[in-house]
Amino acid sequence: MTIAVDATEYHAVRFATARSTLEHASAFIIEGRGAFETTDSLVTADLFLSDAQMRPALVLDEEGLIRADALVGRDDDRYVVCLEGPPPAGARAQLEEAASARGASVRALTDTHEAVALTGPYAWELLGEWLGSDLVGMPYLSLFRLGEILVLRAGTTGEFGYEVFLPRGEAEPRLASLEKIGRDFDLVTVAQSTLDLAALENGFFSIRGEGARSRDPAELQLRWRVGRDKSFLGADALRARGPSTHRVTWVRCAESLCAGDAIVVGDLAIGEILHTGSTVLRPGYVGVARLARPWASAGVADFERVHAGVAAPIRTVAPPILNNRSLHVSPQRHGYRERASFTFPEV
Repeated sequence: MTIAVDATEYHAVRFATARSTLEHASAFIIEGRGAFETTDSLVTADLFLSDAQMRPALVLDEEGLIRADALVGRDDDRYVVCLEGPPPAGARAQLEEAASARGASVRALTDTHEAVALTGPYAWELLGEWLGSDLVGMPYLSLFRLGEILVLRAGTTGEFGYEVFLPRGEAEPRLASLEKIGRDFDLVTVAQSTLDLAALENGFFSIRGEGARSRDPAELQLRWRVGRDKSFLGADALRARGPSTHRVTWVRCAESLCAGDAIVVGDLAIGEILHTGSTVLRPGYVGVARLARPWASAGVADFERVHAGVAAPIRTVAPPILNNRSLHVSPQRHGYRERASFTFPEV
């Protein structure tokens, strides 16, 4: 399936502020005596984390294939684990099984909290006016506690992104306040598909996109999330598999792209399209392709995609494919209300 999005939602993500739910993800707190051992036994990344630091990781199955896209953070002696991929009940059961053997406990944040995500080049300013200026300077991949409110600075759009967990007892007035303040920032509620397109344009892994057709960490260029010497579920199977024969590479095409389209050089088939999206800011398509390793390099224009027997030229590229506005917006200098007085590079 090709991602197609609403242009108003997309422009909110790229130029203003956007709000979304976190219904695609599960979030858990692992705590107790064996919290570190439990978390470390499941996720692939080394957990050398300072307090309030987060790190992307994976959860594998016994065959060494990706089961979940993971984000892990240290909160004092507890660990925050956010998972995308498995159903919440299945994710919780796996965590609880590992925790029970190690003297830890698992708590689903959604049992006690409401979740909302903010993204966009001015999301930091909206967040600061909503919950306090202390949050404006959060580094990427960090977490912050404000009483029982938990804020994660993460996101996969290439813009400023925050995930906020509000205690249910105060969620309603807090969300009403967000709506009121958000009017000054042209806050738009966006669908997950809009965020998925932004992630695709910026080279972030999608377990719902390319991860639905390939689950090999090496093939997906995700070995950087895997600790070299650590032990975790699926580690032996992953290492026994050896080097991959293919590697994902981003592509652009003026014509349509569909998952499953073949990629050829002349009469030689070298791969296939795994995940695609229709771009908004200029006509065309962006996609993730699974290419044989000798051909898996950016900047090559000798390939064609073949769909229903019809060929069209494609070019391999290195993401991001756009100049994110958040790279140029500075909390020390800029504000949404004064945005017309500043000149930014073209996106």
